[in-house]
Amino acid sequence: MNTSLFFTNGYISGNLNDVNIDYSSFLSMCKKVRDKIEHLNENFIRDNRRAIKNYTLKRNDNENVFSYFRDVAYTILNELDASYKCITNDLIVFMDDGCFLSPHRDRISFDGNKLDAVLIIYLSDPAEYNQSGKLVLVGREDEKTIDPVEGNFFIFETKVHNLAHKIEHVTENFKRFTYVAQIQRIL
Repeated sequence: MNTSLFFTNGYISGNLNDVNIDYSSFLSMCKKVRDKIEHLNENFIRDNRRAIKNYTLKRNDNENVFSYFRDVAYTILNELDASYKCITNDLIVFMDDGCFLSPHRDRISFDGNKLDAVLIIYLSDPAEYNQSGKLVLVGREDEKTIDPVEGNFFIFETKVHNLAHKIEHVTENFKRFTYVAQIQRIL
């Protein structure tokens, strides 16, 4: 992981194959999250805070899943910079056909705290990927995009660079799953 790019460009992306985790356990946990979609009404709740359709995994019934992904997030953050070590809030989000996010910036967490960074870990099945639902950095010459498939991750800094980004429309049968961690830096 080229951590200097994070401080220069305001973001880095990578794959968890390059991080010190048990990748087979990660794949197993991704499948566990995706399997919960079969019981959408029991496991997910509708997120009505935005003008889009998306769902978040119920935390109280799935604390072991959240705990696992927090541990993966802390491993990534330790490799990035040990001062990024406080996850203030985290979500597991499911988006399907028609879901998207308009261009926005993440300065404030879901619970009102100021953020220093946001980490996204993708959990979607690559066999179902149809090139939709990409994260796109907007307003940049290269318009960097990230494929939302299991193992890919993206971290962006929100204090200095705070890059505008969006999520393209999810189409057809693609099911987009992400773990999102909102992070504060402790110096």
